[in-house]
Amino acid sequence: MSVDDPAQVPDVSRGRGSIRVLHVDDDDDLVELAADALERSSEALRVQTETSVDDALTRLETDDVDCVVSDYEMPGRDGLEFLRVVRECDPDLPFILFTGKGSEEIASEAISAGVTDYLQKERGLDQYAVLANRIENAVSKHGAERMVRRAYGAMDTAREGIALLDEDGYFRYVNQAYAGITGYERGALIGEHWELLYPDAHVDRIYDEILPAVPRDGRWSGRTVYERADGDHIVTSHALAYADDGSLICLVRDCDDDRDVDDFETVAADEDERTTSAADGILDDALDALGDVFYVLDTEGNVVYVNEPKVTGYDRAEIESMDSTELFDPADRERVVEGIRHALETGSDERELRLRTEVGGRRTYEFCSWTLTDADGEPSHVVGIGRDVSGRKDRERALNGLHRTTRDLMRADSTAEIAELTVEALADILTLTQAGVHYHSERETALVPAAWTSEVEDVIGEPPDLGPGSIAWEAFETGEVKHYEDLGNADDLHNESTVLGSELIVPLGDHGVVIVAAVEADAFDENDRRLVQLLCENVTAAIERITHETVLRKREVELERENERLDEFASLVSHDLRNPLNVASGRLELARETCESTHIDEAIQALERMETLVDDVLKLAREGEAVDETEPVALSTVVERCWANVETDGVTLDRVDEATIAADRSRLAQVFENLFRNSVEHGSTSNRTESGDAVEHGSTGPRSQAPEDSVEHGSRDDRSESSHEDFLEVTVGTITDAADEVRGFYVEDDGVGIDPDEREQVFEAGYSTGDGGTGFGLRIVEDIVRAHGWTIECTDGAAGGVRFEITGVVAR
Repeated sequence: MSVDDPAQVPDVSRGRGSIRVLHVDDDDDLVELAADALERSSEALRVQTETSVDDALTRLETDDVDCVVSDYEMPGRDGLEFLRVVRECDPDLPFILFTGKGSEEIASEAISAGVTDYLQKERGLDQYAVLANRIENAVSKHGAERMVRRAYGAMDTAREGIALLDEDGYFRYVNQAYAGITGYERGALIGEHWELLYPDAHVDRIYDEILPAVPRDGRWSGRTVYERADGDHIVTSHALAYADDGSLICLVRDCDDDRDVDDFETVAADEDERTTSAADGILDDALDALGDVFYVLDTEGNVVYVNEPKVTGYDRAEIESMDSTELFDPADRERVVEGIRHALETGSDERELRLRTEVGGRRTYEFCSWTLTDADGEPSHVVGIGRDVSGRKDRERALNGLHRTTRDLMRADSTAEIAELTVEALADILTLTQAGVHYHSERETALVPAAWTSEVEDVIGEPPDLGPGSIAWEAFETGEVKHYEDLGNADDLHNESTVLGSELIVPLGDHGVVIVAAVEADAFDENDRRLVQLLCENVTAAIERITHETVLRKREVELERENERLDEFASLVSHDLRNPLNVASGRLELARETCESTHIDEAIQALERMETLVDDVLKLAREGEAVDETEPVALSTVVERCWANVETDGVTLDRVDEATIAADRSRLAQVFENLFRNSVEHGSTSNRTESGDAVEHGSTGPRSQAPEDSVEHGSRDDRSESSHEDFLEVTVGTITDAADEVRGFYVEDDGVGIDPDEREQVFEAGYSTGDGGTGFGLRIVEDIVRAHGWTIECTDGAAGGVRFEITGVVAR
């Protein structure tokens, strides 16, 4: 039981007093600051503090607490261990992990352990306003869920039967009383359609009279007949109403509990009146005028009398001379015999059967039969009436069945399973019992059978491959539905001597075809064709999903292999290369103690450069990963923090404007730090000491002083060397569109800029013409930008320096 959106549930924190928060952190000063800040952020919060997990557990045993806020890193037991202990005692108590150590691994473990929320600590007091809001939401949601559980508990103990059905008529909740009235287990009803509980003869009344009355009148109440799990029929006092979301609320009482026998007889009489009024006398003229089929059978099932409703195409004499089962669809003939036997044994029978019409089609009729007895009380005849219910009823049931099949298709794991589900739906739902699915095989250049009904084998044996020249291949190539009312008149048949009379071929896009056949000619009406095409559209979509998922799984396997190779490479760089470098560096330091040589100093500098190269290569490998989760990030906060982490050497920062964007905070910080270092170390025309942290810009000082250090920034001869000396300024601002919506940000300086011919190359891994940088800094920036789905461009700054524009961001 869960409530996903706290905004949609009652705010149970209101009117119940304060929200009692237990904040646990081993830092005394920090926990007291947090308590003060939280209580200032929300008048509803009352914060208690503890500095150890053991003390916090003791507090939970003695005090009422509405929410726990805990740090992760604490002496003894950490925040995750604390969470697990709390969950053993109270699985639902809101628990927020508020930690300065954030990682995907910790977040994953916390979620697995049942954490309510996860928030990483930041600088400043703004974070406590966010934390206070998270606390209030968590407590409100917890209280709402508790209210929902209590409501369901109350319904479970109610004496009346209560059921909730979705907008399609499927049960999603029933209480115990409802299950007791129907005779089903609760679990057996969930997911079933309400038609399960009604005798077949009563379903039309629900569709035609009761359900339309609910939206029209606001509710409906009255008597209905239920068919219990044991087959008994009971009369119920019934009330229905719709909820705002379209679900149906159902209240039921068993009238038998009230010994209300008159109501039972009234309902039974109302239901019987439709089918028994024509049985007052066997009067030929009156019965022939009926649109329904009226019949009398002997105890052997032979026709004694039948009216002439002009349905079957036979006259009365022909019907009376036939085996009565011959009037029905072959698939229903056993059920015809069962119905006669059941009527003779029990006194009555109701069932739907498909009656063959005079034009060779089928129509669904509802047959109600009763037993007539002789003077000794023994069964002598079966009398009944058949009513045509094929139109709306068949369409509704077929559509409901196809809807369920579509859900199964979309959950299928393979195209083979899709084929099996398709032929099952054709046979069981659409009653098209001779059907098969053929998939296209490029290797065989043919349509290869994937699944078929048993009736297909009974008629033609195992279906063959169908290649070019066949009518199925023509439908596949053209993508057009082919309907052959009489195969005897068709050209290019795979089997010229086929016993089949008609065929319907529906393409499945580029994947194959569905073939439906019948021995009779003109066996498929417009409704059959429409429903088969509807099913095939959903089958095609399901196959497309499988195909797409197969491609994705293949790509995932390839990515996993690439990641494994990347991990191996990272391991090689971080361990197998770094260790020998450390050894070499240590040996050179020892050598310098006993030997003076410029070669040693140069070798140490080369090793330090290699160490920097190793660090940047590892960053490059890591920062290329996609960004899975983002959060609202204030640019001003990140910029100020990153600027403080860079040695600015007198350079000034000008922040033009502010914005909040969706980003991975830590990786966005890497972007700003790299771009700041780029400007600070290489944007000024002053003489600067060469640094191992050089990114893509080379020194822009006089080439005679550092000729080897000119990298991505080209020298600008038209600027005096002293024009910006010690006055370099870095600017950060936002980029907006015509509607003044933020779509990006930029970092620029007023230094010497980058030669236009080199702007594309600065993002290449390892591109550097000097010894001061590794050539990976701006490549790392580009990888992080791309991982966010953004783009980056290098261009001229407003004052002639370099400007990096990052666009495609999402403002928050």
